[in-house]
Amino acid sequence: MFLSKRIKYGMKALLYLYQKQNEVISAARLSKELNVPKEFISKIMQSLVYQGILKSKKGKGGGFYLAKTLDDINYEIILRVLGYEVKNDECLFDMSQMCAGKICPFCNQWKEFIYNFNYTIKNFSISGKMIE
Repeated sequence: MFLSKRIKYGMKALLYLYQKQNEVISAARLSKELNVPKEFISKIMQSLVYQGILKSKKGKGGGFYLAKTLDDINYEIILRVLGYEVKNDECLFDMSQMCAGKICPFCNQWKEFIYNFNYTIKNFSISGKMIE
């Protein structure tokens, strides 16, 4: 769909870490628990560490943990770090010329969905609270 595997896996990992608050979770455990390739989840987690969303611990008992509360992280930040680009005029089928000609029956509904999706990721924290 319009969200990449990188975004989906990153969100799954963040929510998993949230459930396991105060635990340091290894990339191997994340890989096993979330059914995601270890190398892929490691790269995703490192990008979240680099942006200050997660922290990592090296060595025995090492892994990843949240650097902030989920109230302090909105979806937009996470999705952008993981590669999402906000585009309110994006065509579902990547055929904008069809939308301009009103040939595609999905255009209006899809654009409304994307607008609402982008509004939500910008205005809500991962914990589900509205950001003021």
